[in-house]
Amino acid sequence: LKALMDKASVVGIIDLTNLPSPQFQKIKHKLRDKLQIVVAKKSLIKLALKDTEAKKKGLMEFNAKLEHCMPALLFSEEDVFKISKNLDKNKSKAPAKAGQISPRSITIPAGPTAFAAGPIIGELGKAGIKATIENGKVAIQEDKILLNAGDEITQENADLLAKFKIEPIEIGLNLVGLYKDGQIFNQEVLFIDDEEYKSNIQQAAQEAINLAVFSVYPSKDVIEL
Repeated sequence: LKALMDKASVVGIIDLTNLPSPQFQKIKHKLRDKLQIVVAKKSLIKLALKDTEAKKKGLMEFNAKLEHCMPALLFSEEDVFKISKNLDKNKSKAPAKAGQISPRSITIPAGPTAFAAGPIIGELGKAGIKATIENGKVAIQEDKILLNAGDEITQENADLLAKFKIEPIEIGLNLVGLYKDGQIFNQEVLFIDDEEYKSNIQQAAQEAINLAVFSVYPSKDVIEL
């Protein structure tokens, strides 16, 4: 493990919790040209991190992240954001099961449903969801946050999500963090919405042009305007 950490430019921790072995082997095989994944005991990973710290400062920060996951080590020469995107692309959706942890906030949206009037009204009311009957069908009166990120999913939650055909669980390699050049990139930094990022750049460019025009700044980009 120490030799792999010394050699690789990117060292990562992934969480294998709730990932079935067949899916793990399939993803691992599919990405074998881009990264190497090694499963090891936490105690061995901690020893390897300690022995490598002198060469790669900051790597020991991974220690704290090991406690709340079923870890495996990732080694690669790819860009950290490309690694993140490849892992995300190879995830699949799955129904929720009781006892699992919600990976994100889940909202039951307001609006009509396909449910006929019946026991579903009681189930919705028990979950704090306001509903009424419109044209013989159940309609949700207002958005309701059923689960927040980090909440434990109950059997009632799982049954209700199944009725609404919401599959909140993502099966795949869950990235905990990646280390490169003395810096650890956490999950929230690595997962970027491409469309949102592009929109932000476009908005920044438009606002820059507006500022230049209204401040009468004479540059080639706005002189004609």
